[in-house]
Amino acid sequence: MQHKPVADTASSALQPSGMYCPVREEGSLPVQHEQLRWSWGRVAGLVVAAACAAAGAVIAVRDHRLLPGKTSAAEALMEFGECAVVTDTAYVYTEPVNSFIENVATADECCQKCQRSHHHPCKSWIWVDNLKRCYTNSGRPVQRVVKQGYVSGMSTLAPETNPAPTTSTRPPTPTLPSTSSTFATAAPVPSMITTPMATAAPVPNTPATPMVPPVVTPTPAAPAPLPVPPAPQPGFSGAASNGSSIQGGQKVKDAFAGFLSLWRDSYQDNDGSVPEVDDSSLPSAFSGIKTKIVVSSGGAAGGVVTEGMGYGIMVEGFKAASGDSEAMTNGLGLLRSWLGMVNGPDKYPHPFGGGNGKSAEAATAVDKFPYGVSAIKGPRGGYSGVASWRFPIDQCRPPCQGSATDGDEDAILGTIYLSSAQGNPADFVDLVVRSIISFASADLGFPDLYRTLPDGQRMFVPKGGSLWGGLLPTEGPFKGVQEPWCYNPSYFAPGHYRVFRDYVHKYWRREFDPYLPKHLDGKPSTLQEMVAAFDGAITAGYNLLYYSSCSSGAVGNWVGVKTECEDKEALNCEGVPWATTPYVGKSGTCSASGTTFGSYGADACRTPWRIAMDYILHPGDSTRVTIYDRQGKVDSSVVYNAKTYLNGMANQYKDNAQCNAVKGDCAAVGTTKTATFKLAVAFDQGPHMTCANVPNFAQSWLAAFMAWPTFTAFVAPLDSMTPADNSKWLDTFASICDFSGGKPTGDICAASYFELGQEVVATMVMSGAVVPLANVPWTPTSTPSQATGTTTRSAATTPPLAFARCFGLGLFSAMLRTV
Repeated sequence: MQHKPVADTASSALQPSGMYCPVREEGSLPVQHEQLRWSWGRVAGLVVAAACAAAGAVIAVRDHRLLPGKTSAAEALMEFGECAVVTDTAYVYTEPVNSFIENVATADECCQKCQRSHHHPCKSWIWVDNLKRCYTNSGRPVQRVVKQGYVSGMSTLAPETNPAPTTSTRPPTPTLPSTSSTFATAAPVPSMITTPMATAAPVPNTPATPMVPPVVTPTPAAPAPLPVPPAPQPGFSGAASNGSSIQGGQKVKDAFAGFLSLWRDSYQDNDGSVPEVDDSSLPSAFSGIKTKIVVSSGGAAGGVVTEGMGYGIMVEGFKAASGDSEAMTNGLGLLRSWLGMVNGPDKYPHPFGGGNGKSAEAATAVDKFPYGVSAIKGPRGGYSGVASWRFPIDQCRPPCQGSATDGDEDAILGTIYLSSAQGNPADFVDLVVRSIISFASADLGFPDLYRTLPDGQRMFVPKGGSLWGGLLPTEGPFKGVQEPWCYNPSYFAPGHYRVFRDYVHKYWRREFDPYLPKHLDGKPSTLQEMVAAFDGAITAGYNLLYYSSCSSGAVGNWVGVKTECEDKEALNCEGVPWATTPYVGKSGTCSASGTTFGSYGADACRTPWRIAMDYILHPGDSTRVTIYDRQGKVDSSVVYNAKTYLNGMANQYKDNAQCNAVKGDCAAVGTTKTATFKLAVAFDQGPHMTCANVPNFAQSWLAAFMAWPTFTAFVAPLDSMTPADNSKWLDTFASICDFSGGKPTGDICAASYFELGQEVVATMVMSGAVVPLANVPWTPTSTPSQATGTTTRSAATTPPLAFARCFGLGLFSAMLRTV
C-alpha cells in the first residue's frame, strides 16, 4: 500500500538547524559551505579508499544496491549525509515508489522533504519540474534514464520526531454521491517498469518515458507510539511492547494443540474425490507424498471444498514453518490434492481451474469467460492456480464450477509457508508464483477489472470467486453468474495479499514474465502492475470494511459494491466501489451461501481473524491505511486500520462483558473453566452490533463459529491495557474448553467441520503460531541478483570487483574535491 503525505510547501519548516541539503550536479560543488569542500571531502574520500585497500571492503548501506554502469562519486557522497543529485535524470526502481508530495517548488526542497520523511524511510527521491512533484522512495534505484526536467537524488534520513496521536473514527450514515459529481483529472501517471537488467540500459538520444512509479494515495498521520508498559508479570509469555502482536500463554497453546489434533482427524487419504496428479508434473518435494483431502460437512459444504482445503494447507504451512515435520507431510499431501483439483477430472478439458469446464481456455485465457486466468502451466507440464470450489464436481447441477476466493487465498498463503520451510527450492517457487498470479487474475480481476479513483488509484475488489461478484459487469461476455455487485467482507485477507505481493517481488525471475495474463487489448501486463493490484485490493478492502462495519467490529455477511460503468460491458472505468456500501446502489441488497445481507453471521464471522493476521504479519503496514470518502476523496479526519478494527472488537468485551479477565473473575463458580454467559452478553446484548453499516441483527455469539474468531481481536495491543492484560484475556477465552478427555468439553467447544475450522484457525492466531515470513528459519537456495533475481554471485569473482569499485569511488571522490 502506498501513502501520500499532505504536502507542505514551507521548506523552512522542514529544514532543521544545521541540515545540509545542497542540490549538486555530478562532479560539481555546492555554492554554500565552500570552506568545507576540500578538507573533509578529501579526507573522507581517502579514508574510504584506504579502508577498501586494507580490508577489501565494499561501500554498502543496508538495502543499498549500487547503480549499475554509471555510479558516480557524487552519488557515493550520500554516505556523508549530503543530498547527491543528478539533473535531467529519472531513477528506475524494481519496487513501487512509497509516496509523493505535491507543490514542491524546487529539487532542494524535495531533498529536504526526503530527509525529513517519517511516513517511511526515504533513501532516494525524484523531483519533476513541470509537475512540481516530489517522489520519495524507501529503496535505492537500480538504473537511471535521461529525462529532461527531472532531478533525482539520494539522501540520508533526518532524526525522527514523535508523530501526532491518532483517534479511531467511524463512518457516517451512507450518503449517496451527487449524480452531478465529476472525477478530477488525475495527473499523468508515468509508465510501469519491470525488473531491470544487471547493467544499465543505454541512455536514449531522445527523452525517455518517465521512469517513476505511479501516483500513490494520501494517508492520515501515523499512529502515536504506544506507552511503555510495565514489566511483564510472572507467567506472561505473550507480548512485545513495541506495537507488535500479542499472543496468549500456555492455555492458548494447549487449546490450539487440542483443536489441531481434532482438525487433523478430518484428513483422509484420497478416495477418488479429487483427481490425482503424477510426480513427473510436480516439484521434487512431492515425491513419495500421498494425496490427502479434508472432508467437510454442513451448510454449503460437503465432500471436499476449497474452504476446508485452504484452512488445512494454511495451518499446516505455518506449523511446517516452525519445524513440524508432520505438518510438512500433511501440507504437501493436501497441496497435492489441491493441484489435482486445479487440473480437474479426466472427462473435462484440462486444466479445469476456476473455469466453467467447457474448454481449457476458460481457465487459461484472460479474454474468455470467465474473466481472468485461473490455472497456469509449469515447466513440467503441470498446472498451478485456483480450483473449482467443490469436489467431486458432480455433486452440483450443473457440475460445481468456479473458484471461491476465501479458500484460494488461504491455500496459497499456506503454500508460500510450505515453500519457505523448505528453503524455497526453485521448482517450488515456480509453483507458488503461478498460484499467486492465478489468484490475482481469477479472484481479484487483474489486470483489467478495477475502478479508478479521482486521484488515479486503481481499486481491485475481491470477487466471490472466478465466476461472480465484485466488480464484474452486468452485461457482455464477462457478466457474472450470480447476483451482481455483491461482496463478502470476510473474503478480504489483507495480510495474505501483502505476503503474495512481497513474495513475487522477492523471487521474480524473467522466465516468469510469460505467466502474467495480458490486458484485453493484447498488451502484456507487468510484475509492477500486479504488485499495484494487490495494493489496490488492500486499500479497497479496508475502505469497504470501514463502510460495512460497526464500532464493535460487527460486519455484514454480504454488502454492495455497485459502481457501474457507463458502458455496462466495461471492466474498468472511473468509480468508487464503496459509494453506496453497504447497499447495492441506493437501497438494494444481495446475498449468497444462505447467509443474510448486512448481518454479522456465519460468513462475516471470519473477518476478525483475517484482520488479526494482517496485524501480526505486517504490524507497520496494517496500521497505515488511507480512508476515502464516498466520492473517492481522501478523508484525512478518519483513522481506520487493522489495529483500530481489532481494538473496537476487544473494547466490546472490555466494556460490555460481565467479567474482567484482568481481574480473573470470568471463571464459572467452583471451576477453572470460563463462564461463557459472562462473555456472551457483550455481543448478544451489547450495543453497536447493528448500525447504519450493518442494518440487520447478528447471529448469536453462543455458536462456536461466531465466538472464537472474535477472541483474536486481543492480539492487537490496546492503549488502555498492558500487553500482559491482553494475554490474560486470550488465556481466559482458551479456558472455555477442557481437552483433558481428548475431545473438548464446554459450552462453545465443537468438533464438527465448520465450527472446528474457526476454532483451529482462531487459536492458531492467538497462540503465536502465525509468524511473519521473515521469521521463518530457512536458508535460501539462491541469492537474488539484479539480472534474474535468483542467481548466486561467485565468491571467487565478487571481492576483487567490489574492491575495485570501492577503491575507485573513494579515490575519485577525494580527487573531485581537490579540483
